[in-house]
Amino acid sequence: MLLVSTVTISQEISRSVISFGGSEYRSADGFTLDATMGEMVIEDFTGPFLLTQGFQQGDLSDAEFPETPDIDASVFPNPFEDVLLVDIKLDADIEMRVYDVLGQIVYSTIPQTEEMMIQTSDWATGVYFVNFTAGGKRLFVEKVIKHTSK
Repeated sequence: MLLVSTVTISQEISRSVISFGGSEYRSADGFTLDATMGEMVIEDFTGPFLLTQGFQQGDLSDAEFPETPDIDASVFPNPFEDVLLVDIKLDADIEMRVYDVLGQIVYSTIPQTEEMMIQTSDWATGVYFVNFTAGGKRLFVEKVIKHTSK
């Protein structure tokens, strides 16, 4: 005796798109046209006009992104030896991290003053990246080079 069991699973996908812009047109006789900026073209139709067809948009929603604070920072001298100076205008809760070329954090702080002096005498000679973030968003990255005069 042979028993066969089949399980079918389905999923309903909502028709929506997140876009920076677009529009929807509906004529009185029922013709509809949806468009979004940045939509991928998957098919062309030619005739007395050119129509490019992409994916159906369905309900259009405008994407809104939270404000990212501006940052005014300078890191000097570059190249540097034993001291790295940082000037930063503190407009938000900013975190500063310095990474080496392997991605390892060699220095991390939350600046409390607008002028900082970082002692780097124990850092190896090489390239570093000074990275400023606020709320998990990268605001500013500066590549700096440590060298020795000896």
